[in-house]
Amino acid sequence: MFVTIVRPVTRILKKASGLLLCGSISLAALASGCHADQAGPADYKGNMPEGIWVLNQERSKKFMPGTHTLWVIKDDGQRLVWVSVEADPEGHVRVTSWDGEYGGEPVEVKGSGMMTVVSSPEKGRVLNHGDIPGLGSYSEDCTVMNEGKRMLCTFTLTTSEGVNTYIDDFDWFSAGPMVFAAPE
Repeated sequence: MFVTIVRPVTRILKKASGLLLCGSISLAALASGCHADQAGPADYKGNMPEGIWVLNQERSKKFMPGTHTLWVIKDDGQRLVWVSVEADPEGHVRVTSWDGEYGGEPVEVKGSGMMTVVSSPEKGRVLNHGDIPGLGSYSEDCTVMNEGKRMLCTFTLTTSEGVNTYIDDFDWFSAGPMVFAAPE
């Protein structure tokens, strides 16, 4: 068994017993045989579809340039659990995660030091806000579109220098990490 980390791609491939396990997926994964689940999450149970979301670089205006894969592990409408993997253009990877209740107390975004509160005024819309240590306050408004296949997040950052707005535009990729037969 061996593990290969492909930079700047934020995924780990493991080849064992003829299987290729695809975790955090990016465009490079498409070329290696991992592909998006075309069915999509049209009927999801929580406020946003669970599964792997991949940032669409062309439609986004990022706060920090690079790739971004978001795995919504759980969203039952009461509790949200996610893991985010981002890589900058130099290939430095940052992994963060959050596990908390909608409308609950502020919870730390593990790996960032940020505290955030998440709420949802309606199915298909998730709001969060908090403070980024040493930088300022932020708010984010995410809207699920296209039968659960796209999520548009508007991120507003307020610092001592003013207010800036960024767009993270995600495409739903799959229900979770996938297993494929390794190419021969």
